[in-house]
Amino acid sequence: MPSLLDPAQKRINFMTEDNPEFAWSVYWAQDRLHSCIASENPDDERLLNAEWEEFAAKLPAAARVLDLATGNGAVPKALLATRSDLQIDAVDRAMIDPMKFLSDGGDLEKVRFHPQTDILELPFAAQSFDAITSQFGIEYATLTRAAPRVSSLLKPDGKLLFLTHHAESQLIVASQPKKRELERLIEPRGLLAVLHEIFSGNSSLSELEACGARYLEGKFVKTAAISGQVFEGINRIIELFERDINQARQLASNMDFRVRAEHQRLSQMIESAQTARSLDELSVIMDQHGVSIQFEPLYVESGQSPYLLCWSIQGQK
Repeated sequence: MPSLLDPAQKRINFMTEDNPEFAWSVYWAQDRLHSCIASENPDDERLLNAEWEEFAAKLPAAARVLDLATGNGAVPKALLATRSDLQIDAVDRAMIDPMKFLSDGGDLEKVRFHPQTDILELPFAAQSFDAITSQFGIEYATLTRAAPRVSSLLKPDGKLLFLTHHAESQLIVASQPKKRELERLIEPRGLLAVLHEIFSGNSSLSELEACGARYLEGKFVKTAAISGQVFEGINRIIELFERDINQARQLASNMDFRVRAEHQRLSQMIESAQTARSLDELSVIMDQHGVSIQFEPLYVESGQSPYLLCWSIQGQK
């Protein structure tokens, strides 16, 4: 969960809520390699890396690989850790710049990154790649649309591996109440709306306090990572209000921006999650495009009971 109080990572000027990639541009403008895994549990990352290591070992020498929705390059980094000879292009619709934000980019300087590149409008010739990969990415472009389109870029006998969100995974289930929590914060007469009205003179601190009390009394889950950070930010804004109203206004704007970005990110993630039925449909469509796929759920074997992480979708042309 990104901080909701950071100064919007030097907010990128092109980003607005009307751009579906703006949430991910905010997300990747930080020193983070992975998305959508439990950062406190290294077992998630180990399982994902093992999948990519096994996949990389099957590829021909100097294979050309296309990674879709690459973010800060988690998949290319895992592939190159096993096969330094791979030639990798990595695309993302967001404004990514992994070598700028990552403190440990590893071999990523070898990767050709293509920011602000739509999966549905890729600038590559047909049959250009020996393999196509994606980790928690291609499904955001609607899997049944994107997968057949990108399959035309595979060479004969080319391979693909997509690790996608599972609708029943621990991550997706846990994200539902967080999404509702964020929705309560950004609703039209919600806490952040009243906060902004203070700066325009259309509301008062007493009204903000009353709105905060109603929010806390609401019968929905409240977390330290979301509600806790927002209330901390509001307290900081109130302290600044009298002595530096411009700084207070900027902090309020930054916090609102990041809350909306996180809401958009979680909404997209939940909507993109796949079911067995949706993957059965994908299998039929891909077969029509000359690609045979198989899929299975991946479970993390941790010290506790195993938990569902994602789908693994493998295919060959």
